[in-house]
Amino acid sequence: MKQIKKIGIIFSILLGIGFIFQATNGISAFTTTPPDHYSSSLTAGTTYNYQVIEFNGPVNWWTEGKYLDTNQNGEISIILLGFADQSAVFWASNLNPVPFCNITSKYLEGGVLKKNVTFVNKSTTEIGSMLVLGYNDYNPGFITSINWTYEKLLAINSVDPTGWVPGTVTFDESNQAQIKLVFKQDPAFGNQNTTLIYNKDTGVLIYAKTEILFFNLYSLEIQLKEGNIPGYSIEIFGLLSIIAVIAIVLVKKKNIFNTK
Repeated sequence: MKQIKKIGIIFSILLGIGFIFQATNGISAFTTTPPDHYSSSLTAGTTYNYQVIEFNGPVNWWTEGKYLDTNQNGEISIILLGFADQSAVFWASNLNPVPFCNITSKYLEGGVLKKNVTFVNKSTTEIGSMLVLGYNDYNPGFITSINWTYEKLLAINSVDPTGWVPGTVTFDESNQAQIKLVFKQDPAFGNQNTTLIYNKDTGVLIYAKTEILFFNLYSLEIQLKEGNIPGYSIEIFGLLSIIAVIAIVLVKKKNIFNTK
C-alpha cells in the first residue's frame, strides 16, 4: 500500500511539472493581452475546433517539411498562444501584432478521430497562407482583427487586377453578428473561390470554404464546432501548479523514499 502511495505522489509531482511545461511551452514569447485592434475577449490557451466538411489535399507545409491531411468529418483545431509580429517569410498586410497558434489536423478512420500532425507557433498569416484562408497578401486565417473598416480595405487592396490575383471581393453584413467575405479570382489565373465568415465581435472564423479550381488542385470547407475549450491565464495556471508541486514535496518529502 505504501509503495502504491509513493508511486502516486511521484506521479502527482511529474504531472504538475508537465502541466507547467504544457502551459508555458510556446507561449512565453508572445503577448497574451490582445492588441487594441483585436477582441479583448480573446484568451490565450483557448482551443477552437473545426469540423471538416470537405477536403481535397494534402497541404504541403513546406516550412516544416510535412503535410497536413484530413478528410470529411475530420477535425482541425487551433490553440491561441498569444500575439506577436509576423515573420518576414509570411509577412502579410494584416496589422501587427497578429495571433499565433498551434494547429492540429485529425482524420476520421473507423469512427475515431486520429491525429495527423501538429504545427506549433504558427502565425495566423502563415496558417491563412497555407490553408488558403485568404488570398494574395491578405491572409486573415482563423482569427483576425475586429477593425472591420481596415480589414475590408486590406481585402479590397489585395485584389490585384493587373497582376496574378485579378478578381472580385464582396462583403455581406446582413447578419449583424457576422461578416462574410467572398473572393472570386479570374479563372485564367487559378480560379480561386474563397468564402470566409467571421464573428464580428470576436474576429474568430465561423465558416470557410476555399477552393482552387485550376486542375481541381485544392479545396477545404470547415465549420466551427460548438463548445470550444475556454482559455486560461498562463501565469495563474503555472503559479498554482508550482505551488501544488511544492506543497506535495514539503508534506511528503519524509515519506517518499521510506519503504517501511
